[in-house]
Amino acid sequence: MQSLVDFVRQLYASHGRIVRFLVSGGTGATTNFLTLFILTEYAGVWYLLSASIALAVGFTMSFILQKFWTFENSSLARVHIQVPLHVTLGLTNLVLNTIALYILVEWFGLWYMLGQLIAGVFLACLNYYTYRTHIFKPE
Repeated sequence: MQSLVDFVRQLYASHGRIVRFLVSGGTGATTNFLTLFILTEYAGVWYLLSASIALAVGFTMSFILQKFWTFENSSLARVHIQVPLHVTLGLTNLVLNTIALYILVEWFGLWYMLGQLIAGVFLACLNYYTYRTHIFKPE
């Protein structure tokens, strides 16, 4: 167990921003799924309305974590530009993920879960670059 802890510490020391990026994205996705489940199953909200609310909550969580924690961008001067860019990136991800998944499954015959993993890794790399160089670039 100690070697795992040492590995995580070493990984964080050398690639802290990437680790924070993955944790922030994972937290946003988890928030999305939990909100969807709670609203639908326990609050009795129609699943499509729950999904819309959950998406907004997850996007908000992801934006806050990416801005203030991952990229340590504490200034509020550009937030009016950053929020629309973050939403645009999310919508672009939806389109690109759907296209990539279709191509990987239908054209290359991959299992859809493997296709999703490949598409997700590719998009995560693009997202990291986009956040670092455009959305939360140092001022």
